Amino acid sequence: MQLSIGGMTERAAPRRRLGPLLVVAPLFAVLFFLIPYPIGILLLGSVSRVEPTRIGEALRHLDFSYYAEMYSSPALYQATLNSVIGCVGGALLAMLTGLFFAWVVARTDIKGKGAIEIIAIMPLFISPLIASMAWSILASDRAGILNIFFKDLGWDFRLNIYSFTGIWFVLGVYYAPYAYLFLTPALRRMDPVLEEASTISGASTWQTVRRVTFPLIIHPILSAALLVFVITLGLFAVPATLAVPVNLHFLTTYLFNLVTGNPPAYEKAATVSVLLIALTFLGVFLQRQIIGKRSFVTVTGKSTQPRLLKLRRWRPVVLALVLLYLCLTVVLPYLALVLVSVRRFMFFTSVASIFDANMLTTQHFQFVWSHAQAIRSIGNSLYMGAAAALAGSLLCFLTSYCIHRTELPGRKSLDYLTMIPIAVPGLVIGVAYLWAWISFPVPIYGTIWVLALAYVARFVPDGVRAAGVNLLQVHKELEESSRIHGGSFWQTLWRVMVPLARPGLLSSMLLLFILSVRELGSSIFLYTTESIVLSVQIYNQWESGELGATAVLSLVQTLLLVGVVVLARKYVMRAEAA
Repeated sequence: MQLSIGGMTERAAPRRRLGPLLVVAPLFAVLFFLIPYPIGILLLGSVSRVEPTRIGEALRHLDFSYYAEMYSSPALYQATLNSVIGCVGGALLAMLTGLFFAWVVARTDIKGKGAIEIIAIMPLFISPLIASMAWSILASDRAGILNIFFKDLGWDFRLNIYSFTGIWFVLGVYYAPYAYLFLTPALRRMDPVLEEASTISGASTWQTVRRVTFPLIIHPILSAALLVFVITLGLFAVPATLAVPVNLHFLTTYLFNLVTGNPPAYEKAATVSVLLIALTFLGVFLQRQIIGKRSFVTVTGKSTQPRLLKLRRWRPVVLALVLLYLCLTVVLPYLALVLVSVRRFMFFTSVASIFDANMLTTQHFQFVWSHAQAIRSIGNSLYMGAAAALAGSLLCFLTSYCIHRTELPGRKSLDYLTMIPIAVPGLVIGVAYLWAWISFPVPIYGTIWVLALAYVARFVPDGVRAAGVNLLQVHKELEESSRIHGGSFWQTLWRVMVPLARPGLLSSMLLLFILSVRELGSSIFLYTTESIVLSVQIYNQWESGELGATAVLSLVQTLLLVGVVVLARKYVMRAEAA
């Protein structure tokens, strides 16, 4: 006699448990080859005198001399110091800018908060490569457009984007959205009791803000600054564009020179990659420690909406600062790119020469449309971005489902596995994949697929977290109801969870597509003439001094991303309404 429980017999129960297990095992295998395998090959290559893909032989020929040679190099020491100085300054400015926007949106009575929120996150859709190139056109110390204006006005003041100050500015304003997204929830959910107590005790509004509000969110503030530091530490585009021209090398540009030298110094590059991973991991560890040890309780069971600060006469000042941010991050850079894209030459003697109609041309657009490699790069970016978005969102959805919606053994290990890329910069992912897949039995190196795999590995943490947020909003009773009525694991997943999580899936796909199309660091070592992508083509045109073509391709990339975002948003809204 078989005992029947909810339509499911005892004999059927093991089969029900087998379904989820058949998902977890392949997920471990896929994630292993995407993340630990290439990073492990990279680490092995840094301590071996033979090819690390021959693992057995490499383990018998361990040699740490590369570490001794590289870590005693003054050039590496200087590159490390430059990276720390540049990224710390950028992180502080990003934190202050993000905090300003978070405070304005969450804690003031400003009107038009929806528009301000859009302005606050708008730089997320702009590639750091495009931002840094646009500002080099605007604020070059010799021929920057803004400096031409200052000169004609008779001012002695000059901007110089090719400096630590310029790097701090670009990193600070374009990575402020990360701090804003991190700090806004903390400000919105604060218990107003302590602030009200301060006001009752006679403190002014600004005294309360300075002595109560900000101290209560000091942990999120520090955590946001560390988050931006970790992200920018592995950035290649900004230092390559703004630091290298004045012989300032960061760790990423130093690593790039080792790999692209003649001959390439892969073993030395591996040791520098290990240093980058160690510094990034330290930043991630400190951020986790700050979050884990937060002892200030700002959200309680009796909490109500925090009191909004009345700006009164300060409202025009705040709005002016918001518009200034929009102008600095979006308006001025894209005006500069449009101007360069329609001019014959990038040489200005006065403000009047900037607007000389005789210099207008469409030759740069014609050059791009007739350039086979440029057209190929656009098609490859769309194809690769779609492939990374589809495969990555499926992988991230299944992984997130196993982590958050099952009690299977190993689900926590899956969670830790997907967190590894947070501590691995994109440029290091590119080096690791270069080494790991170039001699792999499956011939994927040199194809568009190795780029798609690198992007999926690079952005797995983002995809898993995006999918997890949506899955956690679905009550477990819906799954339980399906299983009680005889639905298998796969039927429940496909017929219940996927339809309910469809908006989250679409959002995850959109996120992965945007990040993939923008990515330069992971692409720079993996492309070939046939698999070149748009971000690399833009960088190559810039390095060749073809500013007009660079501007055209930058505008093309932006229009592609904006178009995809608009279309995807319509589908997401339809999915949410369905």
